[in-house]
Amino acid sequence: NTAVDGKMPKLTPERLASATTRKNADNDGNDQTTTAPSSFEYHEVDTDKFASFCTKQRSILENSKKQSKEASAQALDRELENALSDAKSRISNFANWYFAYKTTYTLLGVAFTSAAKHALTFKSEQTLSEAITRDIQCHIQRKYEALVLRPAITNPKIQRALVRSFKIAHGNYLDAISELDASVASFIQQEGRKKQYDKNNSL
Repeated sequence: NTAVDGKMPKLTPERLASATTRKNADNDGNDQTTTAPSSFEYHEVDTDKFASFCTKQRSILENSKKQSKEASAQALDRELENALSDAKSRISNFANWYFAYKTTYTLLGVAFTSAAKHALTFKSEQTLSEAITRDIQCHIQRKYEALVLRPAITNPKIQRALVRSFKIAHGNYLDAISELDASVASFIQQEGRKKQYDKNNSL
């Protein structure tokens, strides 16, 4: 049987034994053949019960994924709030600069410099006006970064916030996998029937 139309192939002891036969290359480049033991113990479970168990575990994993996403998002919001709290307090510094009487002449100087720089490269007045506006906006943006954002200080804080959020998500993922592993072990212990496969006796 093959995995067609959502159906999994039947895993028999013979297939399990043959699947463990493989070739490995050693350091000298020679092939070494590793074969499965002639006999081993395995657990047999009811197909319907196992299918029901898998469906339940998928639902649990989806719920864990949703909770982990929400937890990491909330943690990131808190961390970013702390990282940007100082920047918020510096907005008033930018406002004081922007609305200062001296700033008006500063921006006029930027405009005149931009006009002189672009006057020979643009043929239309509208295009020249757009270039001047763009240069003024860039000047204001640089001032905002210098007074409010301060990338040298703020960027490391943002990076630490992202790392902490990732660690929370990764920790939740490991917990979910650990719980899944424990659930599988418990299911096998309760529902599994021990069988002994002997290659020689199966012939």
